[in-house]
Amino acid sequence: MAPPNQLGTVQRIRAKYPTPLGAQHAALLIELARGTGAKLLRKDAGSNIQLPSGVRVSQDILIFDGFGIDVLSDAEGAAIPTWQEKGPIAGEYVDVGTDEPAPQPVPGDLDARVAALEQRVGDLEARRYRLVLEPER
Repeated sequence: MAPPNQLGTVQRIRAKYPTPLGAQHAALLIELARGTGAKLLRKDAGSNIQLPSGVRVSQDILIFDGFGIDVLSDAEGAAIPTWQEKGPIAGEYVDVGTDEPAPQPVPGDLDARVAALEQRVGDLEARRYRLVLEPER
């Protein structure tokens, strides 16, 4: 079953990153997965992006309970936000949750530093929200 359309979230997060994405592509995917509650699709062949952990994933697919959504049109170029249902996709899914450290920006890149700080604040807010809903025991 298809997840609710979260194109607005994808657009908001994508707007924080440069075009082309270049070295920030992995950070975008991690933030998109965290921001939408998705997992990433492991992909070792073809067009893929390497996460800081070394795992390679699809450069434009988010997974929701086995259902794939293409969230970037022209992922290697303009990386335009989209929400295209791909249906069930078999494979290995990578949960980046809050355990996957976001890539650290180059010190002189102010835009990337701001994006990284926004990511950290978002992660902390998401963790606080989960703790409110599911208190630690």
